[in-house]
Amino acid sequence: MSLLYSFFFSLVDTHPQGLNAFRVWRAKFPEHALVIDAVEFRVQGILPELKKFRNKLGFHGSRSVNQEEEGYQLLTQHGVTKVLNVAQHFISLAMNLLTLAYSSDSDSTNKASDHLKTVEMICRSDSPYSFDDEDLLINWFS
Repeated sequence: MSLLYSFFFSLVDTHPQGLNAFRVWRAKFPEHALVIDAVEFRVQGILPELKKFRNKLGFHGSRSVNQEEEGYQLLTQHGVTKVLNVAQHFISLAMNLLTLAYSSDSDSTNKASDHLKTVEMICRSDSPYSFDDEDLLINWFS
């Protein structure tokens, strides 16, 4: 999970010289700006703690137990379920945008469009994250 969270931060880093998938997607898929904005809003809610996690536990490693504790604020403050769901929405957004861009199969593109609508609806809602809620569990690989 440390690698997942660390790589995830690398993809959403807001530093001007960092790779920011949302910036890339807005340029490549301007017609899907609303869903991109919705997912980015959810990611921004965990971004400061996600950066600390990456810096203290991920790629950069820690120098002390106290520094590790700073990294774990991500999970303490937001909870494992929320962080995993935010990552899931990001992955679902990426996969469905790529499907729309590169698939010639109309069934696949229709499903991708439907999934993007669901992702946007979930990310714009105020509902809490829960793995018990089937609507939140968008199948990444369908």
